[in-house]
Amino acid sequence: MRKMKKWRRHTAEFKLQAVQRMKTSPNITDLAKELGIERKLLYTWRNEIEGRARKAEIGTPLSPEDRRVTQLEKELAKTRVALAREVVKNDFFRSALRNLEVSTQNSGSSALTKPSTRTRNRKAR
Repeated sequence: MRKMKKWRRHTAEFKLQAVQRMKTSPNITDLAKELGIERKLLYTWRNEIEGRARKAEIGTPLSPEDRRVTQLEKELAKTRVALAREVVKNDFFRSALRNLEVSTQNSGSSALTKPSTRTRNRKAR
């Protein structure tokens, strides 16, 4: 089992230099070993740095129409999730009802219309 390394913070400059070296390095695994970090961390830093650069390039605020479209897309996604849940519930109850109907047909009695003993006892009171 591998020994856990001590957790440490890296400066933004170190991260930027590591990502720049990553772009020119032929072997990312060797670079990570040289820097004493996990290979995955280099990719995480790269995504963070490139993501920030893209956001800085965009820099323009969204128009009211764009904000409304974004809000409606989020609401639509939530509605689709809720609909999917309801469809699953509906399918479950439909199959349960189908199974109950099949079992009552096989037993020869109608469990849906025949009151149980417990129900008959309550009515007698």
